[in-house]
Amino acid sequence: MFYQPSSLAQDTLGGELVNKKGSVNRLGLLLLVTFISLECGCFVGERAETVRSRPGPSQPSQAAEVVADATSPTVEGTAWDWTDQGEPISGRELWDIAYVAGSKVGYEHTIIEERKRRGRPLVRIVQKQVLSLRRFSETVSTTFELESWQTPEGQLLVFRGKQEQGILPIEFFGWAEGNSLVIEQKIGGRKERQQLPWDKSYGGFRAVEESLKHHALRPGEKWTVRYLLPVFNVVAQTDLEVKGPELVPLLSGTYELLRVDTRTTAPGGFELTGTFWVDQSGEILKSYTDLMKLETYRGTREEALAESAGIALDWGEDIRVPLAGTLDRPHESEMVRYRVLLEGGDAARLFAVGPTQAVRRLENGAVEITVYALRPGRKSPISTQIPDDPPKEADCKPGPYIQSDYPAIVELAAKSTAGLNAPWDIAVALERVANQWITDSNYKVGFATAAEVVDSRQGDCTEHALLLAALARAQNIPARVAMGLVYNNKAFYYHMWTEVWIDNMWYPLDATLARGGIGAAHLKMATSSLENSAALARMLPLLQAVGKLKIEILEARYPSDSPQETTP
Repeated sequence: MFYQPSSLAQDTLGGELVNKKGSVNRLGLLLLVTFISLECGCFVGERAETVRSRPGPSQPSQAAEVVADATSPTVEGTAWDWTDQGEPISGRELWDIAYVAGSKVGYEHTIIEERKRRGRPLVRIVQKQVLSLRRFSETVSTTFELESWQTPEGQLLVFRGKQEQGILPIEFFGWAEGNSLVIEQKIGGRKERQQLPWDKSYGGFRAVEESLKHHALRPGEKWTVRYLLPVFNVVAQTDLEVKGPELVPLLSGTYELLRVDTRTTAPGGFELTGTFWVDQSGEILKSYTDLMKLETYRGTREEALAESAGIALDWGEDIRVPLAGTLDRPHESEMVRYRVLLEGGDAARLFAVGPTQAVRRLENGAVEITVYALRPGRKSPISTQIPDDPPKEADCKPGPYIQSDYPAIVELAAKSTAGLNAPWDIAVALERVANQWITDSNYKVGFATAAEVVDSRQGDCTEHALLLAALARAQNIPARVAMGLVYNNKAFYYHMWTEVWIDNMWYPLDATLARGGIGAAHLKMATSSLENSAALARMLPLLQAVGKLKIEILEARYPSDSPQETTP
């Protein structure tokens, strides 16, 4: 028999349940997992203690004094009275529980209400996602809250929310305005505005779940949904196909459910496959994606709020990339040649090319990546693959994540480079001060901005990279962040570092190492100026590499060494 979901759908308004398919935003949960795992990578410098003592006390947090007001629009005629909740008609409450690699990591609480507001029937959706993960034996948590209003047909009208991921929350507000979607956010005390091309056919944050009620749930049925991707603020597309019935274990027993396979794509080359298991009404009772092995189950309030038995997976150690071969002096290496294989995919599309990194396709989707250490005054040995990649305006000016005009950052940059004139000397001095300034190198901070970091003096590689980029821009040196992998303890870990534009070329620096540049032990996958939240979408392809990469060292060269073949 098919499972009947009514036992888990609680009537919150005393009326008849709304005939809508309330369900967890699986992709939203996955992206939150990403924020507190990949983007908050590893610390590769010496770390004998949790807190590294440095002279001088931490400064008081100036960024925390900013009053958050991102939930109020600034365009005349678009103000939305959030106190006007209208007249309740009906509604329900849902609880979904998230598991990663078999461990409970959080839940989502969803309230779906049909309300009559100013004579117009609308649907109000309130969601709260709570996640906790273990990373290098430390627990990092994040909370995402969202309230949205839409028409009964699913057209998104307005939304607001808050994400707790760094030291200060990210607050956002958005509304549909003609053929545009306007989004205002407050990140690290700085307000930004984005305007996305928008079509009325696009859906809101739950468009994929809601689409299941509009299509025949019979094997072979296919359709496509376009909608707003939360956090990254880009339009994503999900293709769905109904398969046959399957017996599926849920939290309350085993039931026969319909299988629906999904494929989601987004700008920047992101692609994700997954599966829903739904009942006859289209209610998603279980979902799974092999990316991070994220599962969600429909459950009860008690099940969702119950304490976890313990998180088995460590998102620092357990997602490291296995390696064949070793590097004796990784950060002194002059050149390293790697063979990289992406299980079930094309590894070439994951890795960037530039003056320090060349990518050559091999058979069966593998690639050969050659990485060179490079300093100013030395010509890049790569001539055919260097793209035309000059600094953009966003690489030079303050942004919501890289606040290079923040007073404490401007002051620190000026004091640290007094008497220096050559851009490379200035950049290396800033790399050193960013390393020394962060005295509490922990893994508990989700994704702090540069202003938060200079005040709190805590973080990991992500915070080192953003602080160094802000210090460089404060000294009129274009800077951006790079994301990828770094060699550490005989494996590769996900990592973030900084690139600066000097002598018409991007040069890498790593403030977690502070060695005056880097060797050939960093594999670059993407770069970003972090000019807004949409720029975070450039990190999405990194998701596809988790658990699927294998790396082999083919050759390594060191200063004054002859070429050396390295065998596993």
